[in-house]
Amino acid sequence: MELKEIKAALERAADPTYLEQMKLLGVNTEQAIGVRMPKLKLLAKNIGKDHEMASQLWSLGHHEGRILAGLVAEPDKMEREEADQWVENLQSWDEVDQLCGYLFQKLPYVEELIVDWIDHKDAFVKRAGFVLIVATCIHHKKKEDDHFLQYLDVIEEHATDKRNYVKRAVNWALRQIGKRTIHLNKDAVNLAKKLKGKKDATSNWIGKNALKELQSEEVLERLNKKEEKRLKKIEKKRQKEKAKKEAEKKKAAKKAKQEKKKGKNQKKKAERKTKTAGAKKK
Repeated sequence: MELKEIKAALERAADPTYLEQMKLLGVNTEQAIGVRMPKLKLLAKNIGKDHEMASQLWSLGHHEGRILAGLVAEPDKMEREEADQWVENLQSWDEVDQLCGYLFQKLPYVEELIVDWIDHKDAFVKRAGFVLIVATCIHHKKKEDDHFLQYLDVIEEHATDKRNYVKRAVNWALRQIGKRTIHLNKDAVNLAKKLKGKKDATSNWIGKNALKELQSEEVLERLNKKEEKRLKKIEKKRQKEKAKKEAEKKKAAKKAKQEKKKGKNQKKKAERKTKTAGAKKK
């Protein structure tokens, strides 16, 4: 699709009613036209992955253009400098969340972004750092628990930031870590209790709010089932490896027996040959 066609499609999808709803959710609508996310996703699907087009969409300078750019951008073509430029120009919390979830968490240097953006002075950039913790927690399935434990100290350190979009992102990161595995849940709960006990109002709110979800029956039941499933998978793998080793052992024993029998037969054959040769000489 050409940029002209995309702009026309965005204008057709604009919904003034949704624009009002966005305002109620605290979305900065100064540069928005009110296109719902499902329609943006459908448009992105029709466009396909196209990094050059993503750059053009970003240059439109409006809310939907930035989110759409994140949906069609190609992670393997995004340089670190460009990622920094984009995040520093985000104008609303939902732009932060969408780009982190659909683009930034896929970048090969995402861990560098988390470290650097969390220490940024700008509220939206700092939010992006914590939302990336959330996104990697959700999407990076192969990462071990220890990888996420490192972020608990970071969460505690920044739990005093009173800015609304930052404190909510810090809280979200804590909750998401605690919802990943039953083991991380225990560590996250311990930190939440610690924050709840602090005199600082923001830290107190983050801890108190996180505990409600992390200690809920729904979350604990899901995590226990997940752990049970994980342990069963490990046991199944162990049994499979054990069976494989036993089969290999039996195979080796059978081969050794065959070799031994073969050796005996060759020895007998050689002995007969020797006797036959001796008889002929006589």
